[in-house]
Amino acid sequence: KVFDENLKLLKTYPAGDVVSDIQIEGDTLYTADGKKGMRFYKVDGANLTEIGTPYVLTSVKQIEVSPNGKWAFVQNGTVTHIVNVSDPQSPTKHTSASDIIKNATSFFRPIMDGFAQNRYGVVLHSTGTRYIIDFGENCESDTPVLKFKYSCGTAGIRGGLCALPNGDIFTSFATGKYYLQNSPTDSRIDWATQRIWVKSINETALSGKPYVSKTGNTLVIA
Repeated sequence: KVFDENLKLLKTYPAGDVVSDIQIEGDTLYTADGKKGMRFYKVDGANLTEIGTPYVLTSVKQIEVSPNGKWAFVQNGTVTHIVNVSDPQSPTKHTSASDIIKNATSFFRPIMDGFAQNRYGVVLHSTGTRYIIDFGENCESDTPVLKFKYSCGTAGIRGGLCALPNGDIFTSFATGKYYLQNSPTDSRIDWATQRIWVKSINETALSGKPYVSKTGNTLVIA
């Protein structure tokens, strides 16, 4: 469904399956359309025109596209793929993606919202391992590489992550705690002893999955 700034419904478009995630970069709309895969649409006002070829991964649940529209994480609740989507006609899985994210059995919405410093993407593994992947300056690299990985335990996988406009990584926990990570190799992180600057939100029923507005003025967390 397409709405105007006053949330007035302008148009409705059919989905192929259950759409569980959408993202707009530039004039392109990306959707996680379940069994139909990741799909691409050209946006012209309230008009959407499907373009390209869907990237099919059984029952796609979450996507995250780099700001330049070159790279995307695509996951289905079981595995996460790194896909070159610079040409919607031929979206291509990165050949070494399986080596970057080892046996990435994941869960619903494990991918960080946004790319920290317009460079780093983050994926949480169901075992509690956090993978920080370097896509190069402005996400222009042709060969993403694993920058760093570490365990964040069950507290980490029950929360969520988002990239802040200033480049920090915001991590929330289901306990209501959160912290800010200033770089992919932030030396303050020691999950064995929990030696890190942690603050709390006065709420213990959080399910994580934070989102920060494009302006950086508003944090939304469920």
